[in-house]
Amino acid sequence: MNFSDKLKKLRSQSQLTQSDFANKIGVSLRTYKAYELGERRPRKHDIYLKIADIYDLDLNSLITDGEDLKTLSHIENDYKDADVIIKEMLGLFSGGKLDLEDKKAVLDSLEEAYYIAKMKEENNE
Repeated sequence: MNFSDKLKKLRSQSQLTQSDFANKIGVSLRTYKAYELGERRPRKHDIYLKIADIYDLDLNSLITDGEDLKTLSHIENDYKDADVIIKEMLGLFSGGKLDLEDKKAVLDSLEEAYYIAKMKEENNE
C-alpha cells in the first residue's frame, strides 16, 4: 500500500473530512488533496511526524510503500543500518549542536541521495 492509500484509509477510519485533516496537520486543503491523489508527498519531515503521531504509527510503516521494512527478511541488515541512521539523525536534529541551516543541509543531502537512488532504480527497470 502506498502513502496516498494509507492516508485515505487512516482519514476515513477516523471519520475526518479532508479539510479537517489538512488543518490538523497544518497544510492547505489543496496540498492535502494532492497527497491523497498521490500527486505529491510532504516535503517537510514534520508533516510525516504529525500524521504518525495522530495515528500512533511507526514512521517507517507510514512512509514505506508496500510492506513494512521490518517484515522484509532479505533487507534485515539494511533495515538495521537505516534504523541506526534514523536514530542518530533524530538525536542530531533534536539535541545536536548544528544550527538550523546546517540541519537543513544535512536533510537536503539525504533527500538528494534518495532521489539519486530512486532514479538509478527506475532506469534499471
